[in-house]
Amino acid sequence: MKIGITGGIGSGKSTVSDYLESKGYEIIDCDKLARTVVEKGSPALEKLVEKLGSGILDKDGSLDRQATADIVFHDEEKRRILNSVTHQAIYDIIDEKVAADPDGLHFIDAALMFETGSDKMMDEVWLVTCRDDVRKKRIALRDNMDEDMIDARIASQMPDEEKRSMTAFVLDNSGSVEDLYLEVDKLLERVKTGRTE
Repeated sequence: MKIGITGGIGSGKSTVSDYLESKGYEIIDCDKLARTVVEKGSPALEKLVEKLGSGILDKDGSLDRQATADIVFHDEEKRRILNSVTHQAIYDIIDEKVAADPDGLHFIDAALMFETGSDKMMDEVWLVTCRDDVRKKRIALRDNMDEDMIDARIASQMPDEEKRSMTAFVLDNSGSVEDLYLEVDKLLERVKTGRTE
């Protein structure tokens, strides 16, 4: 079973993933995979060079992220190619991990799950949400951002209200971390019970 974990900046998505990991579950982190799949010599990087040109590479043959961002920023088609190649490489790794343990519970952590359409790959999605005032305090403490930067980051992401309409399972992280863990435990129990019925 594939369970997606998602949430906006400062929502506590990583706190949920860390808690699940502490309970012995493997977390497939799509943000980390996004870097791994385009490492020097990888098939995905070779495909990107083929489609976008060698201008995306550093002198040592690794991906030049700034140059790539500059290339795709004003070109929707090139951005689509970049996303298509990297997302497919990530999906392939997820499929391999699931195939290696077909009866297991697989948690996939992805900030842009709904935005990329990868929610459709999941059996269910857990959305981590939080009141805006609490989110802003957490982001300010963690990332040392000023209020305007925080507002801009939140505004750049899909609103929680829209995400809520796309999932049945919402974890509210506006309270204490202990409250959040209790909510996670309830969802875990529901999944385990449902899978053994």
